[in-house]
Amino acid sequence: MRVASTCMRWLILCAVFSFGCGRESPNHVAGQRSKAKGDEQLLTKYPVVLLHGFFGWQQVFHIDYFYQVPKHLRKLGYKVYATQVTPIHTVETRTNQLAPQIDKILAETGAEKVNLIAHSMGGLDGRYLISVMGYGDRVASLTSIATPHGGSLIADALLGVVDAGNEVKVAANSILRGTNHLIKHEMNLADVGPVDLNGALYNLSTKFVNEIFADMCPDDSRVYYQSWSGAASFRHRFKPDIFDPIVAVAHRFIEKTQGPNDGLVSATSALHGVDRGVVPGDHLDEIGQLLGRAPEGFDHKKFYQDIVEDLAARGY
Repeated sequence: MRVASTCMRWLILCAVFSFGCGRESPNHVAGQRSKAKGDEQLLTKYPVVLLHGFFGWQQVFHIDYFYQVPKHLRKLGYKVYATQVTPIHTVETRTNQLAPQIDKILAETGAEKVNLIAHSMGGLDGRYLISVMGYGDRVASLTSIATPHGGSLIADALLGVVDAGNEVKVAANSILRGTNHLIKHEMNLADVGPVDLNGALYNLSTKFVNEIFADMCPDDSRVYYQSWSGAASFRHRFKPDIFDPIVAVAHRFIEKTQGPNDGLVSATSALHGVDRGVVPGDHLDEIGQLLGRAPEGFDHKKFYQDIVEDLAARGY
């Protein structure tokens, strides 16, 4: 019972922090392309490495952060690895933990490079790994999904650096209370590693990303960069969501100033490298959470399959 309770609290917090919004169907939609019958299955030249986001994990109670994605891709013949870094810390600290895992993957596979597929904050980790830690010669591609390359207004609100209004402050404080409760009472800190909530939020803020991080992490010409954004809406609800009160506030707050968003990251902030389009869902739908629940017409496992098939076709 304790394990089940802890698992549910973990998933609920992730849903609250990631703002599980409703769905709409943009013109350029991910995860809906089907392979023509008889097409030959292409495999990537380099291993695929999955990077989780803020408050993410590799696997908790047998639940993948990228829900069932590693297993699905491995069945198709791809070499896929999911990494784990401390979920609540700065990009620098997270990437210092990521680097030796990349080294190990390269040593085990004998590959010269890897393909990084990153969700949310993981995309910033990937850029830091390439540009600051000098892994541009060992990374073939970086695919980021809903990464706040332009910063997160929600992080700004949590830090109190923007006048977000009382509603947003209440929602932000509820997120912080939930995070603090989980850290103190539900998570084994020895398992999750060091925690620096303020440092993590600052690294996600618009000020840090635009004024500091962008200069620290210029693109490497040897690496192929591409990005997907997410778009969520309450206009096409098909199932009630218990997180609607918090979600609606966060979504409206971002939409007023930055337009379409997934409840945490705006579509404009998510752009980096080649713009590949829009995932028709929220920040959790993009990784198949919660537990495979997805907007109508979106298959998250097929979405990631499409990504690796495209990388293979490009010679990566």
